[in-house]
Amino acid sequence: MAPNDSKGRMAWLEAEFRRFYSQTARPLMECLSDASGLYVSMLWGQLPTSLQNYRENIHDAYPNDETLLRQFAADEQLVQTGLEADVFGLAKNPLRVRVRMIDHPLEPSKRLSIKNVCCLQYFRQGRSYCYTCPRLGKKERSNWEP
Repeated sequence: MAPNDSKGRMAWLEAEFRRFYSQTARPLMECLSDASGLYVSMLWGQLPTSLQNYRENIHDAYPNDETLLRQFAADEQLVQTGLEADVFGLAKNPLRVRVRMIDHPLEPSKRLSIKNVCCLQYFRQGRSYCYTCPRLGKKERSNWEP
């Protein structure tokens, strides 16, 4: 359980995030990299998009809980800027990325985040690039079909 005071909570949280990412997530990513032949940085690069989607779900589920949303933002900030690259075994923290947004193709009032790295979905039979693939430019996106 996290300490109740904010300073103690942040120290506890940083230690827990360091432990999780260095002792659980990093060995898993390195094992997946060895098994798949993909660069480990590409695997880590899949996480920011997932975390962005998770953030949006939290905001949608708890739009009026300002305390929870502030705490979530602070926790996310800690993961993005408080963890050094060595925790991930990389040259930089893979979660410290700038999210780029584009217009939603079917709902003009909504925006979508472009993936941090390509997920290689187009390699699967009968599939193409995702609409949010970073490999697509504006021209390719305007001609995109699901």
